[in-house]
Order: sequence, then C-alpha cells, then structure tokens
Amino acid sequence: MRFIFFFLIWGVVVTLRAQEEYGSLMACAVNFMSVAIFFHASNKKLLQVYSVPVVLLVIGLPFFQFSEAVLIGHYVNLSLFLFFCWLGSRMLYHSSITSFYNSLLLTETNENLAQIINEKEEINRELKEANVQLKKLATLDELTNLPNRRGMRQYIDKAMQLPASKRTLSFIMLDIDDFKLFNDNYGHFEGDRVLHLVAQQIKSCTADANCHVSRFGGEEFIITVFDQAPEAVFELAECIVSSMGKLKILHEFSTVADYVTVSIGIATGEVENEVQIEALKEQADFALYEAKSRGKNRVEVAKEKTADSTIQY
Repeated sequence: MRFIFFFLIWGVVVTLRAQEEYGSLMACAVNFMSVAIFFHASNKKLLQVYSVPVVLLVIGLPFFQFSEAVLIGHYVNLSLFLFFCWLGSRMLYHSSITSFYNSLLLTETNENLAQIINEKEEINRELKEANVQLKKLATLDELTNLPNRRGMRQYIDKAMQLPASKRTLSFIMLDIDDFKLFNDNYGHFEGDRVLHLVAQQIKSCTADANCHVSRFGGEEFIITVFDQAPEAVFELAECIVSSMGKLKILHEFSTVADYVTVSIGIATGEVENEVQIEALKEQADFALYEAKSRGKNRVEVAKEKTADSTIQY
C-alpha cells in the first residue's frame, strides 16, 4: 500500500518537473494506469491511494505550467484519464473478485465431490462385503454349519471347469437311521443337536480326504469326491458308519441299535455333463435306499455288487 502511494507521488513529481520542458502528463498517466491494472482494490482503498497524488497534481500544475490553454487541456485530459483508469480498475476488480469466489466455489465443490466419491467407495466396499456374506450365507446350512445343496452345486460346477473332458465322481449319501423316531421321542431341539454332532463327526472323518461335505436336507448328508478310487471312497464311508458308535448318542427307540446310527449309499462313475451327474446322484440315492431296506447301519455301493460291497455293524 505504501509502495503504491509513493509510486503515484513519484509520478506526480516527475510530471510537474516535466512541465517546464515537455509539458507532458505521461509520467503520472503511466503510473496511474499501472496502479489501475495491477492494484485491484475497493473504491475506498482507491480513493485513499489516489486522493493525495491527484490533489497535488491539480494544485501543483499552475505553478509549473504557465500556458492557460495547455493547463486547461491537462485538466480535461487528466479528468478523462482518471475516469477511465477508475472504470478499468473497477472492471478488473470485479473480474478478480468473481474469479476468486469461483475458485473458492470450485474448490468447495471439488472437496464435496471428493467426499461424495469417498462415501460412495465406502458404501460400495460395504456392499461388496455384504454380498460376500450373503453369498456365503446362501450356500451355508445354519444348523450344521455345513454347505447346503447350493454350496455342493457350486463345488461341482467349479470342479467340472477343469480342462479334463471326463472326471471320476463319487457320491456318498448318508442318512441318520430312525431319525423321525428320535425326534418324536426326544424332541426336535435334541434332534437338532444330533444333526450338528453327526455333521461334525462326518467332517472329522473326512478332514484328510479331498472331498466336499454338505447337508442334503433333513437328516441326509452328501459327500462329493472327485478322482478317487472306489476302494478309497468305500473306506471313507466305512469310517463314517463305524465312527457313529464312538459318539454314543442314546437312541432307545432305534430299530437298529441303542445309539444313533447312519446308513450310506455310494455311486461312482465318469461324468462330463449335468445329466450324468444327476444320474449318478440318483444311483447313490438308490444305494442308500438299499442300505435302509437291508437293515440300516451299513454301506451299500451302487452298480456291480461285490463280496465286500456291503458291510453291516
């Protein structure tokens, strides 16, 4: 502010000194115009800056310019020049203010947009996490914490995406013997506990096997095994049936034993499409029916029956 004031005063002094030789207003005109262009201020500040230099110039001109005609011309030109300097200064000032507020508005808008984008990204992340949880819940049986039929279907679909045209697939279908009698006599809450215990026992027997255990519905479970020899699959089923005795879950109303037992049906074959997979599952279901009809608490293998394809405990 002080610099601008002394800058104008210096222009006035140079102009007054120039009257004796050149009679020109160029020095003060350049200074006033420079201030109007580069110093963007309110009318009050401009008045404070311009008032003293203008008063000095107006009062001092008669003492340095003795030609009345030239003096009148100076006053007229000076008035017009100061008016246009003021007008130009106002235009630049308002333009500067507008740009400043637009910049603030743009900055605020960008900050708001960035905040909205961050909020949307957070919402999208939460939605993705929720979708993952929903997909997990959609494929999980709540009672046993085992995958449900949909989970089994996804496992099979993923396994069948491998390059091999055919894969050896085995289904081990398991059913708790006389489970309705258990529920009717011990209650459904106790029945739910048994379902959970049997599920955990199946998981324990299959922990080291490359297979997928799921709850098929009700008291039925299904184990999906890819690319394993029939003998290995049979041994796995045998382990599950025999391990039920270790649980020692009392079942006084069973027609088989004094504790909870299971029956198993096995079917193994080469598959390469959905039709063959469903047909193999039906074979396993039929083998389970055979195990039930032949006394329960046993393993039955579909297709060709061998001497060791049936075992009872």
